[in-house]
Amino acid sequence: MELLVAMTTDLWMWHSALVQAELKQSSPGAVYFYEFSWHTPCFGSSWAVHAGELPFIFGNLTYPTAWDGTDSDATHSADDPTGGRFELADQMMHAWGAFARSGNPSTADLTWPSYERSTRPTMVFDRGSSAVVYDRNAQRRCLVEGLPTVW
Repeated sequence: MELLVAMTTDLWMWHSALVQAELKQSSPGAVYFYEFSWHTPCFGSSWAVHAGELPFIFGNLTYPTAWDGTDSDATHSADDPTGGRFELADQMMHAWGAFARSGNPSTADLTWPSYERSTRPTMVFDRGSSAVVYDRNAQRRCLVEGLPTVW
């Protein structure tokens, strides 16, 4: 199942996002690329769900059951007893706020370089700490490059 999710994610969302980022580079203004990798308790904690970052961006980590019916405050607390999700939410809210104010999501605690094809920097938001990864999943990218996008 995880392989199927990875393949469809790569083809449906990630590949299309890469194409959009590269096309956007020909327009004025910087492009910033990110991946949200926090695995919620839902679906057996096997992957980060689509749009899973939205509660973090808006600082709304307290909500009733979502996604598969097992993603809830109780399972979040059991899965993350140290409250790292709140630190990640704070970091993401500051980055999105900085982007809204200045067009650059970098903050005093988070340097986020703009996307460029030669290095493909991606801000990866996840447990523990967020970090920039260059040409993330390069081998997988080579498999989908050149395929038609689905948007």
